[in-house]
Amino acid sequence: NKNSKIIFLNSQLLIDSKIANPKQKLQLLVIPNGVDTELFNHEASKKKGQILFLGNIKRFNNDRNLKFIIDCFKIDEIQEKFNLKIIGGDHSSVKNLISYVENNSLSQKIDILENVSRKEAITYLESSETGLLINSDSNKHSTHYTSPLKYFEYLYGGLKILGVDFPAHKRLPFSNNIIFFKNNDSESFKNALNKIDQTEKLDKNLLKEVTLDSRIKKIIKFISS
Repeated sequence: NKNSKIIFLNSQLLIDSKIANPKQKLQLLVIPNGVDTELFNHEASKKKGQILFLGNIKRFNNDRNLKFIIDCFKIDEIQEKFNLKIIGGDHSSVKNLISYVENNSLSQKIDILENVSRKEAITYLESSETGLLINSDSNKHSTHYTSPLKYFEYLYGGLKILGVDFPAHKRLPFSNNIIFFKNNDSESFKNALNKIDQTEKLDKNLLKEVTLDSRIKKIIKFISS
């Protein structure tokens, strides 16, 4: 319909929709997710070596490949320098993952919590040093189409970011600031962790682009034009 306007979460969704007709370019817009800045206070001190995964343990009822990350913590070099906190998931999923951690004698290095309030989640986020982006490659949405809210929250919370090298992650705003590792490659994960201190903190003025306020203004402007 000539009056229709469509907003996509990332550029690959726009490409694969096959409706990017040049005559329609004013009706199509790509806007990723945005951060609710009111949840942040920026007063928490960072815990050295703490890696955080914030989000559902499962996606589309499938594992998000967190067991691969847990297995990486069997490497002595990683155990010595880092710890992992996983937050998000129902009681059954969390219990299953805790059992896996315990069976691999990693309880001292890996902590797993069920879903918490948004405010509490951001408190954990702001006290962490590194944010983790991880998914399984079992579906195209995870590898090509996702625009993870936690990524923008990691950025706004001043975290360094470690991510599996899926196309969707490489298309994220400021993706040149992500340290990528190869999927299911423990050596690549270890090397990425060793490079994590090379990440530069983004200027707060740049981060205004990833806020919910900025996203809403862009949407209003788009639908009003």
